[in-house]
Amino acid sequence: MRVFIQQNENANEQQDNRETNIDAIIGFFCSMVCLLLIPAIFVGAGALIFLFAPLGIIFCSVSISEINNEPLKYKGKKYAIAGIIICGVILIVTLILVLFVLNFKKYI
Repeated sequence: MRVFIQQNENANEQQDNRETNIDAIIGFFCSMVCLLLIPAIFVGAGALIFLFAPLGIIFCSVSISEINNEPLKYKGKKYAIAGIIICGVILIVTLILVLFVLNFKKYI
């Protein structure tokens, strides 16, 4: 029983020594900026979403690749996955809103 507990503690220590991938943090930060820019769509500054969302997707994709290549060195895959999902959803919704507004202006 003691051997199992000691091995489990060693495994936890090994995972704690990994560093969080910086690209995952940057990509997740871009997704949070996109969330904050959602109200700016109606003011006109929402075009920044088209800058931050692709950047977030790119950074998160690169970080997932790095984490998969070196799993003993990096952690932060959950941040990267969350960043891709958030940026992707916001980008799609923003594109739909822009196309809707452009199409709606034809009828005014």
